[in-house]
Amino acid sequence: MKSKKFFKRFVPLFLAILFCLPLYGCQQPSLQSVYSSSSMPTRPASALYPFRTFEEAVSYATTIVYGEITAIRPTCKEIFEATSPDTTDSFNIITPIEISPIEVLKGENTSPVVYKRLGGEYEGVRYVQEGDELNLQVGQKILVFLNAYNYDLGPERIMVEENGEIQYWDDDSQELVNIPTEDYQQKIREQVA
Repeated sequence: MKSKKFFKRFVPLFLAILFCLPLYGCQQPSLQSVYSSSSMPTRPASALYPFRTFEEAVSYATTIVYGEITAIRPTCKEIFEATSPDTTDSFNIITPIEISPIEVLKGENTSPVVYKRLGGEYEGVRYVQEGDELNLQVGQKILVFLNAYNYDLGPERIMVEENGEIQYWDDDSQELVNIPTEDYQQKIREQVA
């Protein structure tokens, strides 16, 4: 009789603890944690970016947004249908990143903007985009140039704000340059106008 009372009292408690244990400590991952698992095989994320000057990038981008990263969604596979009967369907491994816009410098003001970043961990493989070493995290402010499908225009068109400044590729000096974020935004505004 005592064992039945014991099971009636403690089994539900044990099951509740067992169910909640995996949820303990859950938080939004950084892309560093998504990309840093050293035991996983690594493959390149497929991306060929044509070089674009600042003016060409502003013209080509359908959306240019400055905002705060509010969520990093789980990595997934995005499948593209074959464009002709002779080709097969292809796919990209992407990590969707939600950005709450502070200012949309070009394009429609939607909230959130979902930026499809190439790469991430998917089915036991780590996909990494060459030249893209940014460690994006929830809470960071970012300025990014996006195409019509919400992919970036290349690693040089993703800028993370630090201490009120961003670092960008200067076409004239062929160097990375630090500039106040507001000054770079003004440069984009003038180009869009």
